[in-house]
Amino acid sequence: MELKQTDKAAEVLAAYLTAANAPTPESNPFVSYTTLDVLRTAVKSNAAALPAFQKQLAAMDWKLVSFRWYHQRSRDLLTEALNLQSALVNNGVSSRSLQLARARTLFWLGTISDEQAKLPRFAEAVKLFDELASDDREVRLQLADAIRLKASVMPQETVEEMSAVAAERQRARRLYEELLPELDLKKTKVSITDKSDENYVRTAAVSGLSGTLQGLGTIHAETAAKMLAKGDREKGYREALEAMRSVHTQSQLFSTELYEDIQAGNPTITNLCCLGPESQAEDAWAVAIVAGAESLRRGNSGPLGECERLATHPYDPLRRTIGGPADGAIGPCEAERAGNGGKDVGRHAFLLGRSYARVDHRRDEALEQLGIAAGEKYAQAFYNLSYELNRASTRCPLAPALLDRYRYLVFRDHLAPALKAMQSEIRPSDGDMIADLEELARREPSTTAALPRLGKPITLELLNQACQ
Repeated sequence: MELKQTDKAAEVLAAYLTAANAPTPESNPFVSYTTLDVLRTAVKSNAAALPAFQKQLAAMDWKLVSFRWYHQRSRDLLTEALNLQSALVNNGVSSRSLQLARARTLFWLGTISDEQAKLPRFAEAVKLFDELASDDREVRLQLADAIRLKASVMPQETVEEMSAVAAERQRARRLYEELLPELDLKKTKVSITDKSDENYVRTAAVSGLSGTLQGLGTIHAETAAKMLAKGDREKGYREALEAMRSVHTQSQLFSTELYEDIQAGNPTITNLCCLGPESQAEDAWAVAIVAGAESLRRGNSGPLGECERLATHPYDPLRRTIGGPADGAIGPCEAERAGNGGKDVGRHAFLLGRSYARVDHRRDEALEQLGIAAGEKYAQAFYNLSYELNRASTRCPLAPALLDRYRYLVFRDHLAPALKAMQSEIRPSDGDMIADLEELARREPSTTAALPRLGKPITLELLNQACQ
């Protein structure tokens, strides 16, 4: 369908979009639905080629795609808006408001796209936001968010790819950290109970920074494991310490008065993550990775069976080989467990449990063996139990306690030798972090009271009852 030179029709379409642009799209389902129809009509009729249409939409602020995290976002609306924006650009419209609209549309569309479409949409959004170089706080927030989410879907197979992800996350971190001082609650006098621009941007920036620090902890720990497996101790130690620093910085975000108000009656937290001191124990991963690498370097492993070669966890601080994914390990692990004569019960139970966890329909057997290993104080078993429970239940109350016990055991037994190994890479500014970790190593946290006493098995019955 072509409108040809019917400028009157183009003016009607443009006038409708301009009028429908005023309310928040989801505030009126009928407006959103009919706006979608007009967007589709404009695209199908090639209205973007008509001067009357171009003139009005070049100046439009496109509020209909100016979402926030607590908004519901329509994939169809965003898709048709992007189609129309692209058509306008292809017809020579290059206003700043249109460029910002395209950046925002690509960003929000990326958040609800399938996995293959996310990376190109976030990457294009970052490019457009960068070109705008806006001083507007919400635009700067969206640029940081776009970089953070782009990093989350970038490939991470090689060390080079992982370094690229870390660089993007570091850039997002800098942007959040530059923005947040401007949004200090004491300076802006924002009420935490409203949806004002300042309150939203501040809350979302804290969330973004917190999530970015968690992501940095993960990528640095994983890179440390790869570098140490290659024998590059210097780079591996640097990466391990960066992981520990990231986790510590994230935990400190909420230890002062500055951000403790975020959860208290704040209406803008919907759909925002990471608004509290939390991690997946990446700091303990880093210590365990270094401890295991040092053990391997000393070469005191003794004879190894096929089970251990296949099923050792690459981050196990007590590992005696590099480790692997545990594929095809059930047969060897069952045989070796049966013939071990009651020796090294914790290690054999862990290896068998990890092997069961790799296949379908053997979850109970996996949990049972991991629980036995936990009863033998085998540190890695607590992490794997937490992981397996979270896979099946997003609200298992025992999972955080298991993770906290894992951190305690790793720090208790391996922090001091790991720090000694990494001494040449430790900075003077690491003093507070090290002091906090040493405190964690001194006593088991009260959060583990939900678990059986250390040294007692964690039974399958207990796990199933607590984590339905």
